[in-house]
Amino acid sequence: MLKRKAKQKQTDKITQKRLGFFYIMVVLAFVVISVRLFFLQVIEYDFYEALASGQQEILQEIIPRRGEIFIKDKNGELYPVAQNQERYLLYAVPKELAENNVDIEELVNKLAQYFNWQVDVEDNGSENNNSKEGAVNQTNNASEKAADKQAMNDFIEKLKERLQVATDPYEPIRTGLTLSQKQDIEGWQIAGIYFAPKPSRFYPYRNIGSHVIGFYNFKSDNPKGQYGIEGYFDDILAGKRGQIRSARDAFGYLIAVAPQTIKPAEDGADLVLTIDQSIEYVACKKLTEYAERLGARGGSVIVVEPFSGAVMAMCNYPDFDPNNYFEVEDISVFNNPAISSEYEPGSIFKPITMAAGLDLGKITPTDTYSDEGCRRVEGWYKPICNSDIAQFPDGHGLQTMTQVLEQSLNTGAMYVVDVVGGNILRKYFEGFGFGKLTGITLPGEVDGNISNVGKQPIYSYTASFGQGITATPLQMVMAYAAIANGGQLLKPYIVDEIRYSNGKIEKVKPKVIRNVLSPSAATLLAGMLVSVVENGHGKNAAVPGYYIGGKTGTAQVPSPQGGYSDETIHSFVGFGPIDSPRFVMIVKLDNPGVRFSASSAAPLFGEIAKFILQYLQVPPNN
Repeated sequence: MLKRKAKQKQTDKITQKRLGFFYIMVVLAFVVISVRLFFLQVIEYDFYEALASGQQEILQEIIPRRGEIFIKDKNGELYPVAQNQERYLLYAVPKELAENNVDIEELVNKLAQYFNWQVDVEDNGSENNNSKEGAVNQTNNASEKAADKQAMNDFIEKLKERLQVATDPYEPIRTGLTLSQKQDIEGWQIAGIYFAPKPSRFYPYRNIGSHVIGFYNFKSDNPKGQYGIEGYFDDILAGKRGQIRSARDAFGYLIAVAPQTIKPAEDGADLVLTIDQSIEYVACKKLTEYAERLGARGGSVIVVEPFSGAVMAMCNYPDFDPNNYFEVEDISVFNNPAISSEYEPGSIFKPITMAAGLDLGKITPTDTYSDEGCRRVEGWYKPICNSDIAQFPDGHGLQTMTQVLEQSLNTGAMYVVDVVGGNILRKYFEGFGFGKLTGITLPGEVDGNISNVGKQPIYSYTASFGQGITATPLQMVMAYAAIANGGQLLKPYIVDEIRYSNGKIEKVKPKVIRNVLSPSAATLLAGMLVSVVENGHGKNAAVPGYYIGGKTGTAQVPSPQGGYSDETIHSFVGFGPIDSPRFVMIVKLDNPGVRFSASSAAPLFGEIAKFILQYLQVPPNN
């Protein structure tokens, strides 16, 4: 009896242990399942929702139409400078080519013939064929063409190899095909050859105004506008993508009766620029012509409407073709020097110094001083001289303030500093917008530097004639616009209208930043600038029949080792006709092969100015 009870007790203990173990296992299983459910439903919810959506739904993006960019003429007619163009990618499915027994050799040869994938190694000769130099050139050309032919043959052979891989589901062949080319190849009716639309951008004016327009980088993994208007307004031009979401069956096909969610795409806005088609074309062509003839390293032209601040033309040399932006070797050519290149402006800055004296009533156009050719500044190691000191070693003697501008006398600008004061002068420089961004809606603008003006006398003296400070061509032309329009500094603008896809049109209005001169001071200074063109160094900028005001500038380029190098930057800034100015323009040439801007920038200005006045049908006033 006792043995039976002991055995029963032992059995009960074993049963309780087993039940306890089972209970623990159930609890552990519950915890594991709960944790797993937590991860599935909370932590990894987005992943599994996307996975389920991918299996049960079709989600397709709707690509919006990119806005186009236009310029106009004097009558308001629009001309596209950046427009959409449908292009196509030609690709093959090698698996289908194999299944349909397509002759790869014949297909590739047909493509090579159609796209002219060959190089002509025959030399047609030249005028120098009988000379030693001609023979060397022929040999070099033949070698280059032979190398090109070998590279093309290698490409064709590799294409044949790629198209023969029967397991390959996709093989690109050529991109950028036109609709006509697509239709031609479709007519071959070859199974396994397909096309995919590849929206692209076309720039009909090519290099003209390329720094203003920029380009659309379609070769990037994330295609977008870069540089110029294309880059600055990329979000507005690109629009907003839409979506189509719908259910699909087990085979991946759309279920027609299933509910669909459609979010329409919002097309990009079109932009109408202030650029005038004819003025832009002539300004850019003339700039390139002069820069190449004079051997200039670079150059810029900006034309502005003086009473609004609208940019009528802006171009630079060298430029680029935005249709083939990917062929550019040095990407620095994409930068816009008209707004991103700060330089010591030289004597075109003297009228800004004169403006301060005239506005304060400290000088008049007929006030005189004695020019001795050079002047010493206390604490400075060498005298400051006029640019013509070799021709006039003793100076010009008694000179008026108007003659200071006509003869571009450094000592005369220094005289104005004495009567105005360095700190006051700096305030006027700042008032004209120097040392600050203009705020134009283009990327890459810099603000220049006038920070030293007023700190020590030597800095104020050199700044008075444009040395030791920096400015951009855009800052200079806007400062002269303030002189031309009676004393108002305007904000430059280059986009005239934004035309949204919903029909809304946003018109950009001119903006006055501040009054920097009294109308009387501006009028006096404009008259002095006319005298520079009529009687001074600016004669080559004159336009027969019109009173034009302006100023030459031949600025030395600072040397990295200190002091100044032998290189120069030539500028001319001016406006006309003087009684009712229709344009303000700056012309800048970097290190041309002549000594002074009177022989380079001034005549270039004169040729463009003559065209503008005739184009705008401005009656002569002289």
